[in-house]
Amino acid sequence: IPEKLSDLLVSNPEIDVFISNAGYGSFENLENFSPEQISSYINDNLTSHLVVTRCLLPHFKTRNRGNIILMGSEAALEGAKKGSLYCAAKFGLRGFSQSIRQETSDKDIRVTLINPGMVRTAFFDELKFRPGNDSDNAIEAEDIANVVFNILSMRSGTVIDEINLTPQKKVISFD
Repeated sequence: IPEKLSDLLVSNPEIDVFISNAGYGSFENLENFSPEQISSYINDNLTSHLVVTRCLLPHFKTRNRGNIILMGSEAALEGAKKGSLYCAAKFGLRGFSQSIRQETSDKDIRVTLINPGMVRTAFFDELKFRPGNDSDNAIEAEDIANVVFNILSMRSGTVIDEINLTPQKKVISFD
């Protein structure tokens, strides 16, 4: 990734926004995951955000501006049954965003964490549950896009540290 990212920044030096939305869900009791599966899961759901952010920071710092938007989850706010790995990754991402925000604020780099509840996307395609069918049972991808637009529209010097989004009604359908 670092080499490809470096090439991207050389050919597009005006880049000043990074939206990080990596990961997938797997929900089982912890003992159902092998050590290798745990490591792979944390790499995909947490470490990937850290590595790409780390690669972009020198570019943003040189420009004295930038926006880093990390897609977290409501799972960063409270642990859940069968969510040990997912919650661990999202709690980690939350702590990372808080720390990196403090490390970069003097360079006018804004860091925001978005913690949505259930968003009606392909995230649930391989899972045994999904939001209920009613429109009030899920956040729509357009809702997230509107939040991102609002974050980026804030005047310089104002940061939305963290935003939590929740469906009006939390109804879950199980297979």
